[in-house]
Amino acid sequence: MYEQADNTVFSTIFLIVAQTKLQKLRLIHLDYTTNQIAWPIQSTLEQMTIGDCSYHQYRIILCNSLRLRTLVIRDCIMDNIDPTVSSYALTTFDSTGRVKYASFKHHLFHCITLITVDLSRNEIGDIGAQYLAATLQNHQTLTNLDLSYNRIGNNGMQYLNDAFKENKTLIKLNLKHNLGSYCIIVSAAIQIRNDKAITKLNLMTNKISDIGVQYLADALKNNKVLTILELSYNQIGNNGMQYLNDTLKENKTLLELNLKGNPGSYCIIVSAAIQIRNDKMITMMDLSGNHIGDTGAQHLANALQNNITFTELNLWHNEISHIGVQYLSDMLRNNTTITSIDLSKNQIRDSGAKYLGDALQNNKTLTKLILDSYYYDDDHADKKTNIISDIGAQFLADALQKNQALTRLSLESHQIGDTGAQHFAAALQNNKVTNFFLVI
Repeated sequence: MYEQADNTVFSTIFLIVAQTKLQKLRLIHLDYTTNQIAWPIQSTLEQMTIGDCSYHQYRIILCNSLRLRTLVIRDCIMDNIDPTVSSYALTTFDSTGRVKYASFKHHLFHCITLITVDLSRNEIGDIGAQYLAATLQNHQTLTNLDLSYNRIGNNGMQYLNDAFKENKTLIKLNLKHNLGSYCIIVSAAIQIRNDKAITKLNLMTNKISDIGVQYLADALKNNKVLTILELSYNQIGNNGMQYLNDTLKENKTLLELNLKGNPGSYCIIVSAAIQIRNDKMITMMDLSGNHIGDTGAQHLANALQNNITFTELNLWHNEISHIGVQYLSDMLRNNTTITSIDLSKNQIRDSGAKYLGDALQNNKTLTKLILDSYYYDDDHADKKTNIISDIGAQFLADALQKNQALTRLSLESHQIGDTGAQHFAAALQNNKVTNFFLVI
């Protein structure tokens, strides 16, 4: 039906709708020259596409299509001299009379069976999004809404996000190719909240910022089905990482959160913490060379506090000082599964050795502890990473007097002298350590 139609053609169309059980109808590129539409009452239509339709005509059709489940509106033309328009819709017009925004409350969403609405390419804008959001807030059947190509900015996105926070039925909101930078994240938040079948969501390379992540974090609070969330190569900083970490602390289902390629320095550790908490199949993790620092060590220690499957942890070259070592040592006091930790090439001094020594006196499962020191690089040949002296050696030796689990302790290239060596010699006489590396 793409040719110009006269009133006779319209009469034929309406007669077919009235006398048959027609369920799908497309009215595209027709010349609606009259407002006198004899639309059949209680038509059986379930899917309908309307193009180049006046508001008066659209209103008559909608009021008599109560079984409608899918509606597509294209270039709905408002007659601004129609006295009935002001009582039904709030609208503005561009030079062609095409809708820029409208409140469809009295007709479009009056159809209680409507599940799909396509309003794409209608220049709705932020104000139109505001009216739509208010109308849809308590709608109980709509599952798919297409608002793509509508010049909706971030203000409009905020209206939609706020309106749909309590909505339980909308599964898909298409906001592609609008002006707002939060389009992708608002759509994703709605899907996360309401789509009970989604287990994997890919949002990589979408320029998602800390503010966008806040929307996402709010949606993730009560999600119990998502297992994989891909957020790599966005623009998420440490504030956004904090939102995610705080929100997902109690989450039990998310197994994999990919934050690679974001500017936040906590990316690696937040991902690791979530995986440690929820993935009961993982037993080891290599985080070497990720510069997680003391804050990262804290997040890691918190995640491992109640873990009963983890056995091996590699933290080589991560800029961890005595502060981070204290968090890890507190975790090791009561841990009953970790057997191996590599803390080489960090910033551990004698105070860090004391924390580790205190933990070893109570720990009964750790069998391997690597604390090797290295020179930083060729430009800093006189500076080392871990530096433990005779004082730190005594703390560790005292722990070995009581610890009967450790079988390998490596302290290569530290500043331990004869006194420290004597402490270790005395401790090893009654200890099960069989691999002891002390290179001065």
